[in-house]
Amino acid sequence: GTQLLRPYARGQSPSLLNFYWRRSIRVLPAYWVVLALYFLWPAWSESPHLSAPWHYLTFTFNLFVDYARNHAFSHVWSLCVEEQFYLVLPLLAILLFRKSSLRKTLITAALVIAIGIATRSWAFFHVLRPMGPDNDLYGVRYIENVYYPTWARMDGLLAGVLLAACQAFRPQAWQRLLRNGTPLFAIAVVCIALSCWLFHDRFESTDWVAATGTIIGYPLLALGLAALTLSAIGNGPFGRWRIPGASTIATIAYSLYLTHKEILNLCGTHLPARYSFETWTGLAIFITASLLVASTLYLLVEKPILKLRDRHTPTALEFLRDPAL
Repeated sequence: GTQLLRPYARGQSPSLLNFYWRRSIRVLPAYWVVLALYFLWPAWSESPHLSAPWHYLTFTFNLFVDYARNHAFSHVWSLCVEEQFYLVLPLLAILLFRKSSLRKTLITAALVIAIGIATRSWAFFHVLRPMGPDNDLYGVRYIENVYYPTWARMDGLLAGVLLAACQAFRPQAWQRLLRNGTPLFAIAVVCIALSCWLFHDRFESTDWVAATGTIIGYPLLALGLAALTLSAIGNGPFGRWRIPGASTIATIAYSLYLTHKEILNLCGTHLPARYSFETWTGLAIFITASLLVASTLYLLVEKPILKLRDRHTPTALEFLRDPAL
């Protein structure tokens, strides 16, 4: 969001070609390496059944998955949401911010939230509730109709873009927010705790708690995480702490995201039972192995590609180093 909105705030137009180039180079190389491992080395996969290759290559896995059967590389659903978001965001930015308007921005944000509420409500009342939670496929249909689809999961992305827009176009309001880190932290705790309670039984229940969580829990969680982010950037409790190793984890986070389930499967398959994930020793082995594999993928693939990208992107230094996730 910041990459697209800062130029508009300066009265300039961002380069969409540059945006798509940077995003592609940031996301695709490591992803392609991990995807190749799935198809070339069966032991790498945490499940014997993969979706069709085109689901992964086109980032549409989250829209077409048969979750009752195809569990391999299932965590890529969130990357699919993100990639589809990248396609739409520049178009929205052109429409909304060439002549920025608080009214247009708020109406668009409300529309995105309403679409999510409407689609999740339809799925809950017309697909899930008629099945009943005792149906063996209830959780599967929840994932396919509520948890994975892009149109039902835009709340978190919207929150991030709204923060970027506030920072770019309303700097005084942004500074006021940062000075209220402690109240924002309290809002974050309340929203996140409430959403966790609403979500706790969503895969096995159709009661009012599960229904409320399915319908409004996602924007509530997004609000809580946005408040937590502001609190941490500003003068909130977390903003005063420096956590050793946090920047390193953030650097390899994308590689860690791509590989953690596969490493868990390899550890569970090849380690003795006394080192299972449920033991402290097994957990330590899994964490260590995950960090080593993620670091290797970052150093061999991500880092060289990012250096090449920045060398051939004249405007690269205008931006903070952008995360993949």
